[in-house]
Amino acid sequence: MSTKTTFKRIALVTVAALGFGVLSVAPSSAAVAGLAVATTDGTSTLTADSGTSDSRTAARIVVSGLLGAGDSVTVELVLKSAPAGGSSAMLLENLDSSTPTMTGYVVDTVTSGTSPTVANVASALNTLGTLVKTRASNTVVRISKNTSAANISHTFGMQLDSATSGRIAGTYTYTVVVKSFDANATNPAVASSQVIKDVSVVIAPAAAVATTVNVTNSFARLNATTGVTTAGVDATITSVSTASATPVGFVRVGVRNADGTSTSVAQDSVTATITGAGILKLGDVTGSSFKVAATGDQEFSVLADGRAGVATITITTNGATYSPKTVTFYAKAAKTITATVAHPTLAVGANAGAVSVAAVDANGTNWTGTAYIVASSAADALVAGSATTPVACAAYNATDGILCPITAIAAGTAKFKVIDAATVALATATSNEVTVTIFSYC
Repeated sequence: MSTKTTFKRIALVTVAALGFGVLSVAPSSAAVAGLAVATTDGTSTLTADSGTSDSRTAARIVVSGLLGAGDSVTVELVLKSAPAGGSSAMLLENLDSSTPTMTGYVVDTVTSGTSPTVANVASALNTLGTLVKTRASNTVVRISKNTSAANISHTFGMQLDSATSGRIAGTYTYTVVVKSFDANATNPAVASSQVIKDVSVVIAPAAAVATTVNVTNSFARLNATTGVTTAGVDATITSVSTASATPVGFVRVGVRNADGTSTSVAQDSVTATITGAGILKLGDVTGSSFKVAATGDQEFSVLADGRAGVATITITTNGATYSPKTVTFYAKAAKTITATVAHPTLAVGANAGAVSVAAVDANGTNWTGTAYIVASSAADALVAGSATTPVACAAYNATDGILCPITAIAAGTAKFKVIDAATVALATATSNEVTVTIFSYC
């Protein structure tokens, strides 16, 4: 047998509470007094019988008051609203374990048999166990005190029927209509008082489609390429400051829900601001600051705007402030270039990485543009390299910096310089001279 709290499911009887009132005909010396109803909303799940959709999570309805002998109270559920396509198969559950043991206290239950009708409801409720549980939107049960007067405080649970499949996330709201019937009234079939309260059962959406942001799963990451949809270490990006419509980097803001993998569901407010050099772009719009109502991930492009220096990009959302992202923009022209012989003795032929280069721009920023190596004179070019056609050095990397190759054609010594342009005429910065020695090995 299931370990869940046992439900005593009260029949869903689609009849007016008026019919129940007719049943309370025993003599009484007092009317129902102090009738009150307290409700607490509950929750359910998308999957029936999942272990969490039972009396522990049901909505609560507590009916209290003073009942005289023969008096009765009816509790009726009337559907008020539900998600489009959602089932209205709601059940009342008897959660009171003590009050029903009072002498002469009755909670009418209808658990099996034929569908209820106005004609058979009276006898059916008196004999119990002869009507089927209906899944109509109106649900009525009756509690009564057949002997002496007593105060009651009876708790019912309201929960989706565990047999209901194909559930839809959303809020299922019912109006609870509680009526009292006095046995000694002139017309005991007419309710003497009525209390109305709304109560709801909420089914949360599946984690994969939830719109609520989960800060733990969300992130902001600087990438060298577009479309990186996972959290990780920020890329190190250095680029020339020449204005261009081509992005040099991308900041991905992962707006994620509890599922953590969906990139287009959760909703948040995202603010992105860039200070220093550079500019941001979102879609077709460029600017230094954006604040967007984001549904799912947002990706901002980082562009050069002609200014050299460090760009600092800050990202904030409603629930988080992420560590700043930085992109370094160096000036198109180097200010100083320092050349160092990496391999002082070379062989005839190709020699990769023969000269090492360090360069900075006017701001003192590490200059990582394309450098070129050229022989200092025609005489030097007879030994190695060229005095008229500079040779491109290897691209900068954080480990080696800039390394320049030398192709030697004869034994001897040769001097070289490094410049910041493809031709000597266009160069704005020239390094110190370095001397290399070439040996001819047999």
